[in-house]
Amino acid sequence: MLSRFSSLLKALGLFLLALVLIWATGLFLFAVKIPDPLPDDSPLERTDAIVVLTGGSKRIDEGLLLLKRGLAEHLLISGVHENTPIDDLLRGPSFEALEEKITLGREALDTFGNAVEAAIWVRDNEDESLRLVTANYHMPRALLEFHRQFSNIRIVPHPVAPEHFKKDGWWMDAASRKLVLSEYHKTLASYVREGLVAFLEGS
Repeated sequence: MLSRFSSLLKALGLFLLALVLIWATGLFLFAVKIPDPLPDDSPLERTDAIVVLTGGSKRIDEGLLLLKRGLAEHLLISGVHENTPIDDLLRGPSFEALEEKITLGREALDTFGNAVEAAIWVRDNEDESLRLVTANYHMPRALLEFHRQFSNIRIVPHPVAPEHFKKDGWWMDAASRKLVLSEYHKTLASYVREGLVAFLEGS
């Protein structure tokens, strides 16, 4: 009896160790996929549309600058609070002329919702390509959700580096470590959700 119990404990220990190793490997691969921001002088290809995901610093300003440079016909800011007026987002007379080219998406509550909201907007405008602007640590999950919604749309990632996020040595900075771990677990949850949907649709 004791020997059997000991064997079960050993098997459980090995199983838990395997889970930890799988989790750690996935975390490493996820962190490696976090892109660097584009250099200021890098040439940028033009797309039909720009989609900016709210939720972090610099994203909206970067999207507005890209639109002002003529790198797209129009821009969607997805995830805007229902009570936020467009004037609070433009923040400057130099961007006021762009207002007619900007759409505020107010329905999305998360990254999945951003992708759904953007998919409807892009299809309504018959766009064939878009530039996706979000924080670099958020880009892997954003691309995952967007590629699920778009089958024939070319997506150009445009990562932005928030001032408080340290990509190099993220594990040594408390705030950066929290962001990476949070994004990693949300990405895992996204894969689990997709797996469950596929299972239910196939059953």
